[in-house]
Amino acid sequence: MPIKEYRCQYDSSYAEVTFEVDTDVFTTESANVLLEYWDWDYDEEADEIEEAIRKWSLECFREAMSRRIDNADQLIDVFDSKPEWPKLDGSIGVKVVNFSPFELREDWLTVDINPQH
Repeated sequence: MPIKEYRCQYDSSYAEVTFEVDTDVFTTESANVLLEYWDWDYDEEADEIEEAIRKWSLECFREAMSRRIDNADQLIDVFDSKPEWPKLDGSIGVKVVNFSPFELREDWLTVDINPQH
């Protein structure tokens, strides 16, 4: 059972999600079905599994921001309740094993004030 780990970082360090993929279960063909189902714009020359993981990771980041998710178990639960998305609990060969959420800090915020014209 070849397990590969895919670690996806948003903007190098702002957020990270890690997936374990059993490539005997989630195959290139499985990835193609997912990519074609969603009719995503993706690099057709790239590895299909990596492209599917990229799409999943972006959805994980979106969900984490909108629901204030801060760990892998919470992400798995969210995808369990999203009928339009495959589960990320390992049942189809893909599992979220780690998640580090975005850190929003006031001291990182820049505010520019422009005079009205």
